Amino acid sequence: MAPRLDSWKEIAAHLGRQVRTVQRWEKEEGLPVHRLPHRRRGTVFALPEELDAWWKGRVVPPNGDAKEGVQPGAAARRPASGMLVVATVLALGILGLSLAAWRFSRASSPDDAAAPEHVLEARYLLNRGSVAEAQRALRLCSEISRGPQGGGAAQAAVHECAAHAVFTLTRNGALDRTFGVRRARAEASHALELDPRRADARAILAWTRFVEDWRSPDAEEGYRRAIALDPKAALPHHLLAGLLSMRGRHAESVAELRRAQRAAPLSAALNDDGCWFFYRARRFPEAVVEAERALRLEPQRQGALQCVVDAKAALGEHGAARDAAVAVLRTLADPAADALAAAPPEEAARRLARRMLERLTEEPRRKDSMPVMPFAMLHAQLGEREQAFAWLERAVVDRDPVLLLVRVHPYFDSLRDDPRLEPLLRRAGV
Repeated sequence: MAPRLDSWKEIAAHLGRQVRTVQRWEKEEGLPVHRLPHRRRGTVFALPEELDAWWKGRVVPPNGDAKEGVQPGAAARRPASGMLVVATVLALGILGLSLAAWRFSRASSPDDAAAPEHVLEARYLLNRGSVAEAQRALRLCSEISRGPQGGGAAQAAVHECAAHAVFTLTRNGALDRTFGVRRARAEASHALELDPRRADARAILAWTRFVEDWRSPDAEEGYRRAIALDPKAALPHHLLAGLLSMRGRHAESVAELRRAQRAAPLSAALNDDGCWFFYRARRFPEAVVEAERALRLEPQRQGALQCVVDAKAALGEHGAARDAAVAVLRTLADPAADALAAAPPEEAARRLARRMLERLTEEPRRKDSMPVMPFAMLHAQLGEREQAFAWLERAVVDRDPVLLLVRVHPYFDSLRDDPRLEPLLRRAGV
């Protein structure tokens, strides 16, 4: 059974490198190292199978291989084992942390010291990241804002929390995009008027502008300004990682993802997003590892399960892809799960995509309110070009953010040789 690696020395030995080299890889190239906060100093640990997946997923060798004269990956090529045991250890060690421990892990921030108690509860819900939890977080923040007014810093924390909740709901399609962007901007702006040091508010404000103008250099500058305000804030790193991923800057994206994870190690929402950054980079083994990290925190995370389906299918591990596809449908209480479990493994990913299309079509809504992104992506994944282009044309009219993913997401590989694609993207300004 592969044990957990509990020091930089053990991590370096596993990879056959010096401590300084692996520390540089963690900082610059996204080497998956975790931290647990303590009262005085944090400790690091790593999981052998995550290190092995990181190594195997490298498109080019990490910097520093040629300097040390060591056979690259000598230790990393050892077969990973003990995943179930490691997952159990993490479940006991990480999931056993209480909400109070999460609060303590963020207590070093001077901004949090002024935050009302319910704001900390709302932030905990936002780290879990579901629509229902974001709605509950927004209600908590709204109730606080209607109560007795505290100091400027305390009220700034409340408005920043509300901005984060509205941002989450808008990203998940639970709020109209125009309304959600407007309200998120208003809440973030109010927070910054009360306290210009609010890093999350600064990042959300940059996000609202990006949603409207798609100017990625301006968004990147805004996120980096937020990071400069508080380098330990997870959300600015998270948003910058997503932007860099959409722009095809995958190594930088992963490095920002790791910084976000160090800041918020218990955020299932962050880890759920992170697996897709690896998937877009076509680093499929690491995508699976990231998705499984999210699933240890929240076993029914639909996005993480879907990432496992697609990454396992891309790796040719069709039996595992089918198991994850069945799990997706069972989280939705979909009776089609049993039929999918009996289907040939190599057909599972396509059958799941087809079923998700059927579910979208079955939902009662007006034709003009049908969501563009999932239809465009699912038709492209299935190789149905005409339907995919029809939805992408609508995305141009609606200025839907799915267009920002077309150049990098593997789902759109089926369209890459079509002469209609580049003119469409140029018309959209991406």
